Amino acid sequence: MSSPAAPEAVAADPGALARFFAGDVWYSFTRSPVAIVSTVLVLICVVSAVFAPWLAPHNPFDLATLNLSDARLPPAWLPEGHPATCWAPTTRAATSCRR
Repeated sequence: MSSPAAPEAVAADPGALARFFAGDVWYSFTRSPVAIVSTVLVLICVVSAVFAPWLAPHNPFDLATLNLSDARLPPAWLPEGHPATCWAPTTRAATSCRR
């Protein structure tokens, strides 16, 4: 009888993602501060566009919530300013926030 054959060492195929991270493009990208900063800015823009309904839930075209008399109010951090009820008190004319 013959002895059982030793299992062949099968080289694991690195996935496409592993090949990408081991490649020259990823190396050059991680060494370039301009590429990294621009990617972060693009990601901030994309995330703000995706989550825009939650970041600014008001409808600026709804005239019933528009209060133009608040348009000339000073910012809340000034002594004559009113306490802020919104997180962005300088945009009170476009929001539905009320005092």
